[in-house]
Amino acid sequence: MKLTSYLIQKRIRSLLAQADKRQPTFCPLSEASNILLLYHIADEEQLKPGIARLQQLYKPIHRGIYLPKGEQQPDEAPRTFFLSEKTDLGTWQIPSSSRQEQFNAIPADLLIDLTPSACYSMRYLMLQHPCRFKVGVKQGEHEPDFYDFSLALTKREEIQQIFEHILFYLQAIRAK
Repeated sequence: MKLTSYLIQKRIRSLLAQADKRQPTFCPLSEASNILLLYHIADEEQLKPGIARLQQLYKPIHRGIYLPKGEQQPDEAPRTFFLSEKTDLGTWQIPSSSRQEQFNAIPADLLIDLTPSACYSMRYLMLQHPCRFKVGVKQGEHEPDFYDFSLALTKREEIQQIFEHILFYLQAIRAK
């Protein structure tokens, strides 16, 4: 398992170097026409209040949900992309090219990544997505900055609180 995570982390570092050349465009919540929210299936219940808050803004919300090996895929939901560790990932935890294409085709102006730092496959997809503004959590002081806007955590907070903080800042900050 350590070898497989090493190889995907190496690919992520390579994508991160390419992402530095990308020119982000700030997108406040009020101006986002499509939002892509990435998270682990285990966090879904805690995220429901924040998702409901986003839905009140009448914005199309697309969800990218990571399913570990033991999880069954829920029934298909509109605007939901499931990435199953069991069926969608290759030997090195890299998503198949068809799944990468499907993910990159999801329309989004704003991408909010709430996946755990060890969820390398979702991070790999996030770095390749063409959205104009990416938001997430920097979970350690030595972790590279993967996002255009990130919150740095000094201690492990509940995912629901993190999501609320991100929504607060995206609403508070206005574009010029």
